[in-house]
Amino acid sequence: MVWLAKLLGWILARVPEPVVSGIVKGAAWIIVRLPIERCHELKSNIHHAFPDKDSDWRDQLATRTTARLVEMAFFALASPFLSKRWFERHLEITPEVRERLLGSRQSGAIVLLPHVTLFEMMAAIPAVFPEGAGSAAAFRPLKQGGMDAYVKRTRERWGIRLLSRRDGMRSMARCVREGKSLTLLFDQNTGKRGVLFYFLHRVASGTHLPGLLCKKFEVPAFFLLPRRTGFWKASIDFEPLPSPGDPSDLLFASHRRLERYLTGSLDQAADWLWFHNRWGTHDKPRNRFFLRERDNALDASAAFHAYKTRPRRTRLWFRLPNWLGDVVMALPLIRAVRHGRPDAEITLLGQAAFRPLLEHIGFGDRLIDLPNRDSQWRYFAEMRSLRGDYPDAYLCFTNSFRGDLEAWLTRAPRRFGMVRPGKRRPLLTDPWKVPTDLDESQCHQVDVWEAMFRYYGLREPLHKEPFRKHVGGDGIGLICGTENMPEKRWPVAHWRGFIERVLEHSDDTISLYGTARDRAITDQVAAGFDSHRVRNRAGETNLSEYLEALCRNRAVVCNDTGGMHLANLLGVPVYAIFGPTNPVRTGPVYEAETHLLQPPGCPPEGGLPIDEVTVDHLWEAWS
Repeated sequence: MVWLAKLLGWILARVPEPVVSGIVKGAAWIIVRLPIERCHELKSNIHHAFPDKDSDWRDQLATRTTARLVEMAFFALASPFLSKRWFERHLEITPEVRERLLGSRQSGAIVLLPHVTLFEMMAAIPAVFPEGAGSAAAFRPLKQGGMDAYVKRTRERWGIRLLSRRDGMRSMARCVREGKSLTLLFDQNTGKRGVLFYFLHRVASGTHLPGLLCKKFEVPAFFLLPRRTGFWKASIDFEPLPSPGDPSDLLFASHRRLERYLTGSLDQAADWLWFHNRWGTHDKPRNRFFLRERDNALDASAAFHAYKTRPRRTRLWFRLPNWLGDVVMALPLIRAVRHGRPDAEITLLGQAAFRPLLEHIGFGDRLIDLPNRDSQWRYFAEMRSLRGDYPDAYLCFTNSFRGDLEAWLTRAPRRFGMVRPGKRRPLLTDPWKVPTDLDESQCHQVDVWEAMFRYYGLREPLHKEPFRKHVGGDGIGLICGTENMPEKRWPVAHWRGFIERVLEHSDDTISLYGTARDRAITDQVAAGFDSHRVRNRAGETNLSEYLEALCRNRAVVCNDTGGMHLANLLGVPVYAIFGPTNPVRTGPVYEAETHLLQPPGCPPEGGLPIDEVTVDHLWEAWS
């Protein structure tokens, strides 16, 4: 490995720079078009950092930054064979910067260096500025011993000392204590050991180490930027940073300085290396539904940036269930994620028919309607096009291969979902296996989902308050139909008997709701009654109108159907009639007034015919 690096470096140092530059551009053009994960990571990072830029601008940035990566790799190989005179021609240090460098070398300093194209050229500062010899820089050793020794020896040839991070803080602290400057390459992906803060409006993790060293040894801090001015050419920016009152202050200030540089122009943005995950915050890949409390400096970081509202740039996508009632039951889980991840942009994917509900309650930062299924090829082609939105994580409430394929097509790096015993879901990256001893008939569907969400890191309590506060109404709503299972429908004669009781004992008006397909049932229920007292509105309302109509009732009587869950979500008192279905598993979720009626002697999990719930049973509960 070492001999190959030497050979390539020797060749690159002797090939005319225009030729090397041409090779770099050609290699970048090829690499950025390869269908590999690293290129997807590159484009995802750029899209997250610059969501307001158009696709042409982002494509240009991807190509340019790829060229800079190749340029950096070639420079790393060639630099041991480049002369002092070469560096004097290619590395510019202005008189003002020389004065600042000299001051930092005399009194000691912490120097923060971002991971830009020509950051390795900083090891040659003493070749142009001899007074810089003797200063130190921390580096991460290579795993291959021979290559590590070669890199260390060649980088130290101009007088910079390299201090291995494996030795910990002791050698770094000694360097600062002796009044020398210490250069640290700062990162935004320090994982579970890092401090959470905002960088380019997304949550990143950094280190307190620079700020701690500055405070402990009372030395100044500087921002060192090798600003690229041409191929293998740089001009040094060396600017003082504010003295930290708190160790986090230096973390915030250095990254704001880097942000200003990266957002200054397309060429400056390309000077950073976007191929790596720049916003790592977790110790485990699956922990996506919470932000840890320890070393969480997001409040201070938001104040530092003077954010009026917290940015939401972590893209969490949820594939909603296919049934309306299940969608309603899923919302408390997603609402808990909203509280646990205030930095998240919540995107909900579901049937277009559900959009009015989500818009009515103002839920979700972004709604995506699933494509029309008239053409399977077009359906999956449209799902595949969503990969250009670069979701960070995708959770499937559905339990089908089709839903998993939809998630896989978006190319979300983390894909979540539950796997029941005996099933396989190979397209998920982080499946949650339902415990074999869990009897789902004895617990609510929401409780099962909650166990899955806890597995994925949810720590927030599950709040089940209705999405609207019910303020009463002037009528009674009846939902007589169901979308599936005729066995779930209370008989027409029973509905008519209840209506007769209401009309006899009160002045209430009654409204019958349902879809156009329910009209055959509601026509039978309403037949012969005064249309001013009994209004048959089945098939006459869209979902938005249906929601508003439900809110105007003082109570709703219904079968086990989606309308039951809608009324419960809106806080309307519900009288729900169950028979063969299981209210333990699919009953109303929200903490509003609820009355469950089952046949006499029916076990809690259901199983008896619904017609055994008589009009007298309902009237007794009603009264």
